[in-house]
Amino acid sequence: MYRFKRITAVVLTLCMVMSFFVTASAASDVPTEAQAYSRMIALKQTYPEGMRWTNANYAPFKGGIYSGGYGCAGFAFILSDAAFGDLPARIIRPVSLDKVHTGEILRINNDSHSVIILEVKSDSVVIAEGNFNSSIHWGRTLSATEVAGADYVMTRYPEGTFSQKPAPAPAPELSEKSYYYGDVDQNGTIEVSDALRILKHLVHLELIRQNDTVAYTLANADQKDGISVEDAIYVLKVLVKLKTPGIYVSNS
Repeated sequence: MYRFKRITAVVLTLCMVMSFFVTASAASDVPTEAQAYSRMIALKQTYPEGMRWTNANYAPFKGGIYSGGYGCAGFAFILSDAAFGDLPARIIRPVSLDKVHTGEILRINNDSHSVIILEVKSDSVVIAEGNFNSSIHWGRTLSATEVAGADYVMTRYPEGTFSQKPAPAPAPELSEKSYYYGDVDQNGTIEVSDALRILKHLVHLELIRQNDTVAYTLANADQKDGISVEDAIYVLKVLVKLKTPGIYVSNS
């Protein structure tokens, strides 16, 4: 029974760790502007220049806010879903050229027409739109002034996507008798197996003995308050480059 409980504890802990990977994966599903452009422009064959498109044409929307739209909104939603999948939408006001990005939807002409941005230039944006003279149109340009006059911009990039955040510093080079915190097996590389080794220790399936000074020290990956689940999560953050590992220098 005790062994069953320990195995259950490992499974539950692994589920928690996997939830971290799911979160990291979700973040990686946010397209770059180049990817958003490629996904939208790939639909040009399906929706060619001049194809008839009026307010009789409807398309659903995965971004929330609206369940779908007709005419110009419907076409913008089609391209937006192609670029962003299930990412939620949000509305931003006011609008300016330096704050818009590829794949975002502009609502213009006194809230009567929707267009989607294909490209942002220094003084304008290039757009695609439906129900432009009752048809699909690719490549019209809006000036910076016209962009600033938009009623709102609808974006599906998560907040903070374009904020300037310094990248974590690269891991420093190791010298002789030095190890990365988190590299429990001391093979010179931090791996998922190191996180699993920490978890096994925590549920007493494979203890890291205190008399194994180096391994025990390295298992405290975040260098705080002893070995805990947080150390396994820290190892995973190092793997996806959210953290930079510290270095432990052995005296032995």
